[in-house]
Parts: sequence; structure tokens; C-alpha cells
Amino acid sequence: MNGTAERTASVNHRTTASTVIITVLIAAIVLVALGIAGFVAWGTGVFDNHQDASASATTTKTSRTDSNTSKRSRTDSKKQSDKSTTKESTDAKDSATNQSDNATGNSSNNASATMSTYANAFFGYSVDYPSNIIEGPESDSSDGCTIYDPNSSVVITVWGAWNDVVAHSTPQSELESMRANAPMSPSYESVAGQSVYLSYQDGDTIHYIRELVTDDKILAVEITYSTSDRAAGDALTSTVPPTLHSVDGANGR
Repeated sequence: MNGTAERTASVNHRTTASTVIITVLIAAIVLVALGIAGFVAWGTGVFDNHQDASASATTTKTSRTDSNTSKRSRTDSKKQSDKSTTKESTDAKDSATNQSDNATGNSSNNASATMSTYANAFFGYSVDYPSNIIEGPESDSSDGCTIYDPNSSVVITVWGAWNDVVAHSTPQSELESMRANAPMSPSYESVAGQSVYLSYQDGDTIHYIRELVTDDKILAVEITYSTSDRAAGDALTSTVPPTLHSVDGANGR
């Protein structure tokens, strides 16, 4: 009886010990599994973070590269624009300088030249003109002549007529007649005492006329020139027409 109890107690003791060992092993296995899972999760996190960091660095680098490329593009564009603007400005400046030089040269050649005088004995008048242009022969009717510049389109024509042959003209009526006979509307017209002024442009040709209307005669000077020779022609309109004047001793009567 006592032997049976001892065997039973021994079996129970071994069973308890086995249960404890199994429990410990299971706990150890669980701990190992949890450790492995944790390591895997940590490793995955580190790898993901590394990938994210690499991707972020790549994106930042690409962004910086794009920014630098854009900056270089803007710089190149600005340089090209500045070059283009500078070239256009230089071209415009050169063109303006050339035009100014041409205008100054033509104006100086005519306006600053010494003056010669054409005197018409038939109608009794005279007019001055630059000595560096050419006086043509007197007309067959002896009423005037043509003076021209061989280096430009400038032509000066002078003539005279008797004022009482058909009808007596006044400065105002002469202006009205000149306006009616002009092929284009005048750009300038004026009456000042005995002087009548009229200017108009017909195509590329500019006409500037001054007439001197007295009781017995009408004297005129007309300057024509191309718009390409405007500088030279404009200068002459202020120097030649004012010198037209009547003189005593007309031998036409």
C-alpha cells in the first residue's frame, strides 16, 4: 500500500516537472518568435526608412538639378535678351547717328556755304543761293532760271511775271490761286505783307514756294526736293527764299 502511494507520488512529480519544462520551452519559443518578429519588423522599418531617405534625397537632388537648370536657362535667356536688346539699341543708335551725320553734312554743305546771287534784269529782281550748287542758263523768256544741286534732288526755280497784264493780284488772291493750282492740299500757307508762302508734298517730292507780290510784278522762288534729301532741302527753305527781292531798273518794260 505504501509502495503504491510512493509510485503514484513519483509519477505525479515527474508529470509536474514535465509540464513545467514544456511550459518553459513554449515560453522560450514564444519569446524567440517574438524576438524574430521584432527584428524583422525593425529591419523592414530601417530598410523602408532608408528607401524613403534615398528617394527623398534623389527627389531633392533632382529638384536642385531642375532648379539649377531653370536658373541657367533664365540666365542664358537673360543674357540672350540683353545681347539682343544691346544689338538693337546699337543698331538704332548707329542708324540715328548715320542719319544725323548725313543731315548735318547736307545741311552744312548748303546752309553754311558762301552765297552767290542770281540777278534778273528783265523783271528786276535777285535771289541768293549757295555757291556750291549750279546756276543753269536763263530761260528763253528771260523770266528766270533753274539752280540745282548735282549731289542731291534739290532744285531751286526762280521766275517773274507782270502783275497787271490780265488782272491785278493781291497777296491774298495770289495765295488762293496758288492753293487752287497745287496738286495736293498745302501743309503750310501764309501771307505776310507782300510775301506769300505755300508748301505741300506731292508723292516723295516736297515743294516750298515764296512769292513776292507787288503792284507791278510777281516774283517767285520754289524749292523742290525729295523726302530722302529733306535735311538739305529744309535748310535751304530758311536761307534762300528770304533773299528774294525786287530791284529797280527792270528793262522788260
